[in-house]
Amino acid sequence: MAEGKAGVRQLLHSALGCNIAWGIIDGVMYIMNCLTERSGKARLLEAVQHAPNPAAGLELVRAKVESEFEALSKPEDREALCQAIFKHATHARPIKTRVTKEDFYGALACFWLVFISCLPAAAPFLIFDQPRLALRVSNFLLIAMLFLVGHNWRSRPTPIACSLAWPWWPSAWPSSAWPCCSGDRSPEPCRSSPSFSR
Repeated sequence: MAEGKAGVRQLLHSALGCNIAWGIIDGVMYIMNCLTERSGKARLLEAVQHAPNPAAGLELVRAKVESEFEALSKPEDREALCQAIFKHATHARPIKTRVTKEDFYGALACFWLVFISCLPAAAPFLIFDQPRLALRVSNFLLIAMLFLVGHNWRSRPTPIACSLAWPWWPSAWPSSAWPCCSGDRSPEPCRSSPSFSR
């Protein structure tokens, strides 16, 4: 590593390059995740609609719901969700599994979120002339950011069960089963996990 301003400039370019690379990687992974989830729902929808009888189709839905929510809900609540999903799936249109405009928007948002969130770590390379000092300050800022984000995340827990259930069928999930999903804390629909199309 070079010394003085040349070394600082070298570290700055490296940091920005890493930010761009990770932003692109996370954006691509977001699109792949959207396609994977959408394809899974499309396969389930097709299997339910081509089941030999309603009981077989309902059993396919039960297998999916049980594996996702067995530890998070009561049996009667899961059965109500299965019945609602099956009723909707039997008349739903096929799900298109191609990449959508919303997927690209989400990937772009992921890129900018990753890139911008890492900019504070690059700031010391614009302030200090000594590369080692700038690197140590950058490391300190990254550790401080991780601590603050973790502390904030711990104090504001996300209703995981609501987030998992919502994309499948919002109106089918009993609000009494999930206190976090009732009142003013109801989560918005998850755009990254498209539900069955009407």
